[in-house]
Amino acid sequence: MNQVRDPRLSDPAADSDPLLGTMIGERYRLESVLGTGGMGTVYLAEHVLMEKKVALKVLHPTLAVVGSVMERFQHEAVALSRIEHPNVVTATDFGKLPNGAYYLALQYIEGGNLAELIEREGPLDAERSANIALQVARALAAAHAEAIVHRDLKPHNVMLTRSADNALVVKVLDFGLAKLRSKSGDEPSINTGSVFGTPHYISPEQLSGSRVDGRSDLYSLGVMLYEMLAGSRPFDGKDVRDILRRQVTETAATLPESVPVPLRELTEQLMQKDPDARPESALAVVGTLEKLLAPPPQHGLRAWLFGTLNVGRFVVPRWAVVMPLATFFLLFWLGSLFSTAAPNELPSAPPIASAAPEGQPSPPPLPVRDERLELMARAEFGDVAAIDQLLKVPENARTVEEWLALGQGYMQSKRAGLALELYTAAIARIPVLAENEQIAENVRMATKESSTATRAVEVAADSLGERGVNVLFSVWADTARRSPASSLAERYLTKDAILKKASPAVRLALELRQRHSCEDTRKLLQQAMTDGDTRSLRPMAKLRAVKGCGGASNGDCYPCLRKDTLLEDAIAASAKRIAPKG
Repeated sequence: MNQVRDPRLSDPAADSDPLLGTMIGERYRLESVLGTGGMGTVYLAEHVLMEKKVALKVLHPTLAVVGSVMERFQHEAVALSRIEHPNVVTATDFGKLPNGAYYLALQYIEGGNLAELIEREGPLDAERSANIALQVARALAAAHAEAIVHRDLKPHNVMLTRSADNALVVKVLDFGLAKLRSKSGDEPSINTGSVFGTPHYISPEQLSGSRVDGRSDLYSLGVMLYEMLAGSRPFDGKDVRDILRRQVTETAATLPESVPVPLRELTEQLMQKDPDARPESALAVVGTLEKLLAPPPQHGLRAWLFGTLNVGRFVVPRWAVVMPLATFFLLFWLGSLFSTAAPNELPSAPPIASAAPEGQPSPPPLPVRDERLELMARAEFGDVAAIDQLLKVPENARTVEEWLALGQGYMQSKRAGLALELYTAAIARIPVLAENEQIAENVRMATKESSTATRAVEVAADSLGERGVNVLFSVWADTARRSPASSLAERYLTKDAILKKASPAVRLALELRQRHSCEDTRKLLQQAMTDGDTRSLRPMAKLRAVKGCGGASNGDCYPCLRKDTLLEDAIAASAKRIAPKG
């Protein structure tokens, strides 16, 4: 069963609690105290009619008359009733007791919270940190899809439990400070001009009392991810004022070198002070983390050989069918070869290959097919000897799989520069490789290394097709700080030859970043309903601003967008389509 523990509550003093053993709402029997705090008490209870454990959060009766406290309690109930997601704790009931106290029934979760885990184990490994962050990001994506911003995300509010198959499961809770819209679209007064949150995890815009959106939660997620990877919070101080000052003015220390570069970069991007420099949405973060956690893809003949076949009612590995057949035909060929030889004579030796033209070296003999399969498998994993052996195959005799194995091997052995030059040669000989996903992904990875970033941008622009334009856009739009590579990518994106190769989604994302009339902007938003993806979210979010034009820049630049829900509909539709990086 599951247990919810309010992470802010102190150790219980269960003996003196008069409610223990009593019935609440005619269906909940209070069995023990999970925690107590200033706002109330959380009990382990049993729903006697369903024979199911729940956690019952009971607000102190004296606080039920305090408007802000009551509103916060109702916020949590409303927020949790709207969000249905496996990474968000479930609220099942909300009611009022005869003594004026309110209660909220929550899913009962067995386990501890993330703060306890970090305190007990110190820095977590990259894979576990990324897995926890991924599940939190999924919870945030579900909340943001319902126009709910958590505003108090922190390790204490992230519960960790186990599924039936012992997999780690994250549950985000405590939406009491959530910013949410009513059915009329209005925001409740509790959010206006107020500063809420926990000092170590609060975003700069929330601290200043500015309007916040889902990117505020992404900042808090970045601080949590940093703490998981480093074992300590990025911003600490001698008092609350010092912590808040550092949140606004300082940059966190660099994470340890042991943290993979992509995860370091994502953490830094999440913690950018400017919301526009952060990822566009929680869905974008989900996509990035899923790629980081995905097992390395298998490509070429090795992937084909280790795939499966349906044989009648059975699913068998392809090699189990191919190898016996190959052995049979090999034996058959050998038998026929020997049967044609004269009795008691060995078959004659094959003729010696004719010599190469004078002055030119003879081409090296091609390895037999089985040997080349083994070479490709070893080369893909960065085996230098296998790569060198595979390089002996002349370029005009290499298969697509061999080109890909060589490029992957260079990347695995940290020789991205050689991989880029090899990809250029491969595409020149086999143009269809310009749209290969593996090549595009490796070129994108090469843009993250300072020594190869500029060259990788050139390869993306000059040698790759539509996927290359995706790489260019990603380098330009996702780079928090300007660099020679991002500036070069930006210049390429202004060229007609590059834009002709771009997908409709990229062209739309670029168009939205330019200034247009209000009616032309509406046309772009209508296009976003079908073509938009997460690359269009940032410029569309800026269209929500109602200041920036006219006298003293106080006028609404896009008044025609306020007459209906087109803008919000376009944002919602685009948020569902994760943009490719390559």
